[in-house]
Amino acid sequence: CATIPPLTRNSHHHTMAAEESKGDACCPAGSHPELILDESRQESLAGKVVTLSSGLVTYQVPAPDADCKKAIVLIYDVHGFSGGRIKGVCDAIAAQGFHVVMPDFYGESAGINDKGGFSSPEGVAWLKTYDWTRLEKNLKEVQTEVLEPKGITSVGAVGFCWGAYVVFKMSAAGMIRAGASCHPSLQIGPYLFEDPIADQAAAAKCPMLLCPAKNDPKEVQEGGVVQTSLTERDIACKVRAFPDMQHGFVPRGDATVPEIKRDVQLAVEEV
Repeated sequence: CATIPPLTRNSHHHTMAAEESKGDACCPAGSHPELILDESRQESLAGKVVTLSSGLVTYQVPAPDADCKKAIVLIYDVHGFSGGRIKGVCDAIAAQGFHVVMPDFYGESAGINDKGGFSSPEGVAWLKTYDWTRLEKNLKEVQTEVLEPKGITSVGAVGFCWGAYVVFKMSAAGMIRAGASCHPSLQIGPYLFEDPIADQAAAAKCPMLLCPAKNDPKEVQEGGVVQTSLTERDIACKVRAFPDMQHGFVPRGDATVPEIKRDVQLAVEEV
């Protein structure tokens, strides 16, 4: 499997954007804070940044087999297109046999901290502008300009934090055959869009994998309302919990810590 690029909290290539998260409507208390991307790592990335005709910027990684007809749409967390090691995660998933495309929904590699953070009304208002109508338009552009030209016949989605909300909306819209979410923040729905977690789960139409950390909400844990809602309708929903991890560990945890490195690798292999 592909090696996960390290992110360190003490490396001179990285700085902490904030102290350990105190919790907000997206990330629970104790979550890993944003880690700024090490720009020097760009040369070792397997994919390319490609701008679509609509102006939507994407990060695209080809599958090892050029004839592969399977693709993953990766949905980043609230720290955006250059948050943590998110492009390295794209590379690692692609290495398992998928074309991977990550749209920059926010644009300009922006993230929530660029807009004042969740503690500010400005940051919350900014994130609220990325409703399903807007996101669906972008995803259809990915479908017509990236997936269809490759002859993709099977599409899945992987989301992180905020991205899990998008994965569930994609499932409800019939856009994917399966979805996976690491440290999912489905609470974005009720907080920003009057879209309860139970309703999100009830609308999902495809098998789901949930990889919650220990401080993620009970709804996305084993036996929670999400898993129950799906399995009651004979739709598979596996929960692979990471009880030693804090929310945000996959793209943002310090991979020089052995336990975090271990579980980042396990999570990427799981999805």
